[in-house]
Amino acid sequence: MTELGPVSASLEAELRELARQHGIVVWLDNEGAYTGFADRLRARGVTDAFPIPVRCLRGSYLELMLGLEDLEDGVAMTPLVVHVPGHTEDSIAETPLFEIYRAGRRYRRALPTLIREAALGRATPEGIERFLAGDAVTLEGADAWLAEQEQAPQAGDGPDLSALGAEALFDALAAGGTLATQLDQPAVVRAIWRRAGALLGVDEAWEAPWDGTDAVVRVGSSIERAQAVADSIAGWALCVEFVHDLRRLPMDERLAPLKALPRPAVLACQKLAGHLRARHPVLYVGIADDHEAKLEIEVKHATAADLGKIDTFRFEDRTVLGAALDALGAGRFDEAYGYATARTTADSFWPQVVRGRPVAWNLARLAAQLGRAVDVTRPLGGARSLAEAVEWYVATGAEVDAAHRQLEQARPQLAHFEIEEAGVLRERLDELRGIYRGWADRVAHAFNDVCRAEGFLPAAALQQRTLFDDVVAPAAAEELTAYFLVDGLRFEMGAQLAASLGDSKTADVVLKARLAELPSVTEVGMNVLAPVVRNGKLAVEVKDDRIVGIRAGTARIDGPRARHRAMHERVGGATCPSLSLEELLERGATPLRQTIARAKLVVIHCEGIDKAGEKGVGLAVFERELQNLRAGWRLLYEAGVRSFVITADHGFLLQDEGTRDPKAHGKLTDPQRRHVLSSQRRDQTGEVTVGSADLGYDGTAFFVVFPEDSAPFDRGDRAKDFVHGGNSLQERVIPVITVRHRHAAGGETVSYVVEARAGAPVATMHCVQARVVPASQTSLSYGGSADLELVLEAVGGTDVQVELVDAREAQVSSGGLVATVGKAFEVFFRLSGDTEDRVPVRLRHATRSAAVTAKLTEERFQVVLRTRSAPSAGGAPAPVASAPDWLAALPAGVREVFGHLAAHGSINEDEATRLLGGPRQFRNFSLHLDEYRTRAPFAVRVDVSSGTKCYVRGDL
Repeated sequence: MTELGPVSASLEAELRELARQHGIVVWLDNEGAYTGFADRLRARGVTDAFPIPVRCLRGSYLELMLGLEDLEDGVAMTPLVVHVPGHTEDSIAETPLFEIYRAGRRYRRALPTLIREAALGRATPEGIERFLAGDAVTLEGADAWLAEQEQAPQAGDGPDLSALGAEALFDALAAGGTLATQLDQPAVVRAIWRRAGALLGVDEAWEAPWDGTDAVVRVGSSIERAQAVADSIAGWALCVEFVHDLRRLPMDERLAPLKALPRPAVLACQKLAGHLRARHPVLYVGIADDHEAKLEIEVKHATAADLGKIDTFRFEDRTVLGAALDALGAGRFDEAYGYATARTTADSFWPQVVRGRPVAWNLARLAAQLGRAVDVTRPLGGARSLAEAVEWYVATGAEVDAAHRQLEQARPQLAHFEIEEAGVLRERLDELRGIYRGWADRVAHAFNDVCRAEGFLPAAALQQRTLFDDVVAPAAAEELTAYFLVDGLRFEMGAQLAASLGDSKTADVVLKARLAELPSVTEVGMNVLAPVVRNGKLAVEVKDDRIVGIRAGTARIDGPRARHRAMHERVGGATCPSLSLEELLERGATPLRQTIARAKLVVIHCEGIDKAGEKGVGLAVFERELQNLRAGWRLLYEAGVRSFVITADHGFLLQDEGTRDPKAHGKLTDPQRRHVLSSQRRDQTGEVTVGSADLGYDGTAFFVVFPEDSAPFDRGDRAKDFVHGGNSLQERVIPVITVRHRHAAGGETVSYVVEARAGAPVATMHCVQARVVPASQTSLSYGGSADLELVLEAVGGTDVQVELVDAREAQVSSGGLVATVGKAFEVFFRLSGDTEDRVPVRLRHATRSAAVTAKLTEERFQVVLRTRSAPSAGGAPAPVASAPDWLAALPAGVREVFGHLAAHGSINEDEATRLLGGPRQFRNFSLHLDEYRTRAPFAVRVDVSSGTKCYVRGDL
């Protein structure tokens, strides 16, 4: 059998792959250019090289149709290729073949296009066009011509570069490449351009219309010439990628020829552009910016609708961000969300290299997410009962609140970066605040209307007071159960927690909702999580217009100890441990096993969310508290607990300075934030009132008054952003998460180690460079996950708070970051606290898994006061902190110098030389001073007086 020529081989490969993917291929050949080839392909029959039957129309439709019958298997037709000469998409509709045409995949390929694509990389563009300009171009003639081109000796002089692909050619030209030192030889330059032309369709003169020159490089060293040639070739690839990603024809006539490139050349250019972004990002930025400067017409006139999915040039990212902000302002949230999601992925280039861009795009995405979630139609979806209202909130409303919280958590980052769109972005975020507040008010009004009509107390299955008897006690009767009482865990946060717990391969996680008792405050909601209900009623005790506890028999349940005692009496067991979440996280699995031995119930009380909210720092730590809850769950599971119930006393509403509008109610001392207790009923406009009897409360009668919307009551002081106590769905709908592990902990053999050290600070941000690596080469994980969720936390200091701002080569998640095992990354952050200090930071696994060894940095980072703006990362010095461990970590000699600085405040060169051991040691100390002083709890500066060098502690 005669071997196929190169063009015919390319055609055969296309047909084979198309038939493999789609089955029936109907090959329309209007000019009949491939008739001979199709006949030869059919005559060969089904072979290993081409395992697809071929049938050909040769005048008789009946003959062809009969020839297809043997290919039917009784159900469907097997893959085949049907060659139909003399027909187009329109004409075949009038033939008996139309049915099979509709069932199959159409294939058409103009002969010149096939030749161009097959010859790419084998012949120069000029040679290809000369052949196509000849007379009577045929497939057979193209095979012969291209075979001759491949077999001919190397055209021209210079090295043979035919083995180099486009990426290898660029790498060989870039600094340090094998060709970089040979560009003083004209023959090498010509060989390079020949190879670039064959691969990418570029020639040496392509930039002449911009530069006004005949060649790219005329002067400079060989390495400089090589880099210039590499830049020019890369610039061509970027321009090709840009033109073929445009949704319209280019306006710049100099780019028009790029649109006609054959598909393989376009693909090669796109691949080279991707290679540059991945492997040479610094070079890519320079090349892209240089060529963007030549595209004034496109930069001026391109709109986001014109631009495609790839932001080849910097201006595209700016243009699309502007369009996203415009879409946010016009309420086109789906459009804005589409723009933003495409630019917040890991492979989006410009947001990763332009400082502030990731933050801006993330804020735009979160804003669009909130806008999309807000239901502008009927509040509550038309719900007419409490059960329907809760069902609507679980399915729809909670998503809006989650989107709002996530946006507000991210918003503080806006104050710390400077990009030209910052002002407009701030306006859009303010507008979204107003949109959310309007939605929350409408939902609150609608929910209060439902409560007025049906009553404020739901059926028993939705009541908070029945939760212990319905859920906790049965679980504890079956096996040891951990009962998490989380202060302020509103439903949408519980849903996020449940979703993260559901990632476990061993657990069945169920999330349900109940309605908190009224008023939605800790004194009520937390106490009714114990077994206090009697005949469906609660015996509520009130003193000075405040609820102080709930009577259960002869005992008053009014705090953690009383709740714990009531729970223990109800479930029994030799012990009933009660721990705070903080106490739990300080223990390892072995001590926990001893603590929970012989118990039926272990109670974990968690106050972090509510305390942070009341202090005004909730938005900064909510995600950390969710991570701590996951860590507590994990520790208990490793200690042997397989059954969990996690719930809350109440939820909360988030306010802000732009939308809070406190409502007056009597004297400023009468109301709490979102409710008033009164012995007399007073129905006022904008308020809703319910009597204690209607809430199922026994004892002294009283009334509870709430704002009808989402606003707080006016107490004369600064309104808080974190409020609860009212009758909104955000405050009342609480999560009930049940987790049941199918088997005990164990089986995970993989372990990791975190590596971390200080990196170069950027503006007001500190930097840590880190990596997660397997603890050993034999570590294996049955889960096979390549990503780990990490948390950055400050160690020491006074209530130091970490603000994650950005990351490179890692993804900033809610409260932490997700890093790929084995891949180096950088995280940028700020530290704030109640006092100025210098502290190390620790990078650990989000759930404190023992299989991930955390890393505490040797270096220390400046903490700034919360009450003033952050200075630069190397900012004002702090007072000395007593931390002898940092001295022990320094090498001998250096330890003595810094000990002297800590004790006396300064040391001169002679004293330091003596302590270090000699002049050579002093020179080494001077070279590494920047490294050493990052480990000290104080800043160190160098003063020179009368020619003598002196090291001074920064607080002097």
